[in-house]
Amino acid sequence: MLSRLRKKIRTVFINRVLRKILPTYIAQRRLESYVKKDVGAIVNKQEYLFWLSENREGESLSDTKKRVFAKIPPAEGILRDIQLLALRILCELDAICKENSIDYWVMGGTIIGSVRHKGFIPWDDDVDIGMMRKDYDKLKEVLKNSDKLDVLEFYNFNGLYRIPKVVLKNSETKLAIDIILFDFTDFSDYDIPEDATLEEKYDIVWDVQKVYRQRYVRKLKSLKFQHRDVIKTDLIRNEKRFAKTSAITQKYIDKCKYRYDDGNVVIWGIDNFTSKAPDKRRLYTKESVFPLTELEFEGKFFPAPNDYMDMITREAGDIWSFPGDIGKPKFFSEAQLAEEYAKSKEAMKAVFGKED
Repeated sequence: MLSRLRKKIRTVFINRVLRKILPTYIAQRRLESYVKKDVGAIVNKQEYLFWLSENREGESLSDTKKRVFAKIPPAEGILRDIQLLALRILCELDAICKENSIDYWVMGGTIIGSVRHKGFIPWDDDVDIGMMRKDYDKLKEVLKNSDKLDVLEFYNFNGLYRIPKVVLKNSETKLAIDIILFDFTDFSDYDIPEDATLEEKYDIVWDVQKVYRQRYVRKLKSLKFQHRDVIKTDLIRNEKRFAKTSAITQKYIDKCKYRYDDGNVVIWGIDNFTSKAPDKRRLYTKESVFPLTELEFEGKFFPAPNDYMDMITREAGDIWSFPGDIGKPKFFSEAQLAEEYAKSKEAMKAVFGKED
């Protein structure tokens, strides 16, 4: 009886507080929404006027944007040094993949840099690649015999996802290549009407996938592991914890309608699903990815999806608008740059002997 009374008093108290707070809170959120829309409209207008001011007679705005972005100078100083070290790792990985018939492709900021700058985005500081799971499994086996590169697997418990990294052998540096894992699935494995458009097919597949992915994220949350630095995470050091997490991942991979060897759809692996972007469809037709083509990056050519603009647009939107992170390295903080470069340079010397 006493417990019920306390519960009722608590409910009444909470309701009184909410009646006072909610109107103000709702009004504040509406005001923030209006301000955000107005600021966005102003920014869009200013950017449009900028492009008009840069436009040359007889030149389309599209060509103007490409010309202006191409003129942006590359990074300088330590940031550029880190980029070149990352490029050295990419070149080594590329040689290993070609020697062992392992498919991969540049993606993320790396593929945007290829298209827009013919190299690194001037404020980028890492390399991103995509790879089918079967090729990743093969790469792991190959790198067991490498004296230069290794694979580091970790779970990010902030965004709740797993991204393997290619790192220098026996190194403590954060310099790495991120691998986004992909799986095959097939439209025939889903209940799709015969007259469905491609976008409708994508929606149906993603709706099924999203359910499994959200359950996977909730399961990872239930582990209550703390998010730690990539190198220091106990999910790598503590074999039992890592094995438990990996078993959960494999369980949900098995639940999804994936095909290991082939399929007409290429989809982000469930372990790369991030809780911060649950509604972002991340799937493509096999024909938009394979056969791979090549794109120039820092004077060299690396594999890219067959219809790379399809992947870029679906992932990043319009890459010819000024991004919100312009001028800001995303992986290393400015304070970390000098320290990480020193570590990476020494690690590179240990692995490759002399500098290129």
